[in-house]
Amino acid sequence: MKYLPPRLWLILAALFIVFLSARPDSKEEPTLSTFNNERHREIVLQLSNDLRASLAELKDSMNAHQNDSAFEFRDKWIGSRQRFRLLAPFLYHYRPDLAKALNGPPIPTPDEEDEVSVVRPPHGLQVLEQELFQKKSTQNFAKLMEELKKADVVLQQFSALMKNATLNEEEFWQSIQEELIRYFSLVITQMETPHSRTAFSEGYFYFISLPEIIAGCYPDPSVEEMNFLNQIRAASTNCAAALKSMDMAKQPDYFSLYRQEYSALHEAISKFMFFRLPAYPYESGPINYLSKTIFDSHAFQKVYFLAGEKSGSNEDKIELGKLLFFDPALSENDQRSCASCHQPQKAFTDGLPSSQGMQHGQMLSRNAPTIINSVFQKKLFHDGRTFTFENQASEVLNNPNEMQTDFSIVPEKIQNSTQYRKMFQQAFSGSEDTVINNGSILKAISAYESSLVGMNSRFDKTIRGEEEALAENEKQGFNIFMGKAKCGTCHFLPLFNGTAPPLFIESEMEVLGVPSTADLSHPKKDADPGREKIIPMPEYFGAFKTPGIRNSGLTAPYMHNGVFATLEEVVEFYNKGGGVGIGLDIPNQTLESTPLQLDSIEKQNLISFLNSLNDTVNSTSTPDVLPAFDLSKKFSPRKVGGDY
Repeated sequence: MKYLPPRLWLILAALFIVFLSARPDSKEEPTLSTFNNERHREIVLQLSNDLRASLAELKDSMNAHQNDSAFEFRDKWIGSRQRFRLLAPFLYHYRPDLAKALNGPPIPTPDEEDEVSVVRPPHGLQVLEQELFQKKSTQNFAKLMEELKKADVVLQQFSALMKNATLNEEEFWQSIQEELIRYFSLVITQMETPHSRTAFSEGYFYFISLPEIIAGCYPDPSVEEMNFLNQIRAASTNCAAALKSMDMAKQPDYFSLYRQEYSALHEAISKFMFFRLPAYPYESGPINYLSKTIFDSHAFQKVYFLAGEKSGSNEDKIELGKLLFFDPALSENDQRSCASCHQPQKAFTDGLPSSQGMQHGQMLSRNAPTIINSVFQKKLFHDGRTFTFENQASEVLNNPNEMQTDFSIVPEKIQNSTQYRKMFQQAFSGSEDTVINNGSILKAISAYESSLVGMNSRFDKTIRGEEEALAENEKQGFNIFMGKAKCGTCHFLPLFNGTAPPLFIESEMEVLGVPSTADLSHPKKDADPGREKIIPMPEYFGAFKTPGIRNSGLTAPYMHNGVFATLEEVVEFYNKGGGVGIGLDIPNQTLESTPLQLDSIEKQNLISFLNSLNDTVNSTSTPDVLPAFDLSKKFSPRKVGGDY
């Protein structure tokens, strides 16, 4: 081709741009390279082999030096943990059963998945950590060898499966996103490594390596992709540096880590994922990966948590459910409503140690929990006996001690209101539920209850970087929450409840040893069997669902039996080590019984932080009036929210 002068090149370029802009459907497509599935497989297999080799080195060293102290083997174990962290995204995503076998909790775990519930014995890396870091000697040498052998078998199984697995780019990115949530919600709390305290060093190792893992699957990136990869590299490196600094700090600064480094990394990863996969179903999981951080007010997708729902409830259904929630016509005597125990002005609790029953003066056995954000829990009631709002409401409406003895009479009452009939037809238009029946009533109440979400507290706004709404002592309280007080090991952020990230499928049950009175100096054991009454296993005696602690500053008194009147009493109970720590015989306690040794300032800062989680905005309004009944003489006058 002959040389063309620069001016002519400019003219031709301008004409080409005009031509493109004149095309009716012209749209510049991003330049995408090919995702290398085989390279993805090679990376996963190499990470698995690296972990196997590291554990084999530990095993050989222990075999050669059986009489050495446990201390001599700790560095090798830490190296194995770091290599496990690199494999974790893919092990948990592709084979969660093998991940549990390799890194399950070091305590017997009830398994409810089988028809006959069983207790799974503890195995894996966390058992090894307990043996190597809690004890000075390797007296349980045979047990250590057994655990290392089991771990190798698990990794062999995983590698064999991955050699023939069908891999794709969508699964790769889902693995990366899930691990990001897992690390910052679970691992960082030291819940997997409570004795060795290696969560920060593991994180450093992972985030230093993450850019190479991602780039390895894109061997020929375009210029645009290289820019995204560089952003991920910078954010991941900064995150690693912050974790290294926290590892050496006496009081790690979790707050700054989340607000600065985590948010930047989450955003960089999500942007590249969207660039590569714009058609990925981002709305299908618990968290929308396109949200800037997991602390965004709309990061969590309610539909994921609602069994059987394929789309969000419409406003008509929510408004109908709200009226029903506050209507005492749902009770036998037309005097009690759902709002009798769940009062909006008290963050949907009733302020009583245990709720009042159907009969005046009759008290129920348990405290009424808030229903704000309860849509993000997979179990309802303190003992976790139901899984949906509909089942929960049905149990209450059919309970003779709470509302009545026969829920079937309620539709007959509601049908006597022209206004209600019209509202049901409008709310359920296009479905079979336009007819007032038990099912449609429960669905409407469920729609209202699931709309009660408060994820926009002062804490949320500040950690998102939107405003400076937290005092320094509240930030320090968050650092205590995640660190020394170990609250984050059960109340997983950002929901601050017991629904476990990153898949948010299971709401955990814990045995705390809560006493029957607030006198911790002369404790008395609480007789409530908890979940054992639902699933008769001794491990579940006294087990209760880990509740959400958002709005805890508004929901006193506390615990399943309302035994503690203040947050100060709650914190002191945990500070002493739960039931075992105050001297009760609780053989199955899951809460660590070692005292936390919080000083008075740390306790107060922790409570200040808890109060920063309060958010009842847009959830406290009540109906002005209730729908009238056509045959008003047949029914008692009704008060919005009930009489008692």
